[in-house]
This record gives sequence, C-alpha cells and structure tokens, in this order.
Amino acid sequence: MNNAARHSGADQVDIRFSRDNGDHLVRVADNGRGFFHSERPGRGLGHQIMQQRADLIHADLAIQQNDKGGTTVQCRIKNRYAS
Repeated sequence: MNNAARHSGADQVDIRFSRDNGDHLVRVADNGRGFFHSERPGRGLGHQIMQQRADLIHADLAIQQNDKGGTTVQCRIKNRYAS
C-alpha cells in the first residue's frame, strides 16, 4: 500500500482481503506506472523487502505488471500459518 501511494503515480488503489481454499489472500492493485518501470524484476529494494516480509510469515508473494498499467501485489498466507 505504501509503495502504491508513494511511488506509482496511481489515482486508484484497490485493496482486497479474501480466502481461497482456507488460505488468506491480500491483494493490492493500482493503476499507476507499474512496479518494474525503472528496475529489473526481482532486483529492486521494494521487492526484496516485500519478499522478506512474506517469508517471515511463510506467505507466497506474487507481483504482476498489469496490461493497462499499474501493478498487482498478492500475498497468500497458507491456512496452516494463518492464525
């Protein structure tokens, strides 16, 4: 959320909390210029910090650049760790 607000240039951010097969999902999507506009995928400090935080809670992190601009970040916390 912080990255979307500070760096994306987005004027819309969509935040969703949901469950899928017992897992907890957190999804943040924006319509900004995209996460990878100025850095190589997986190499930027922002991505590294998000991945470290996901690892701490045994979560899977997925970052996608949207076709029409913007970025979607999804964090999946496995049911066995969600308590």
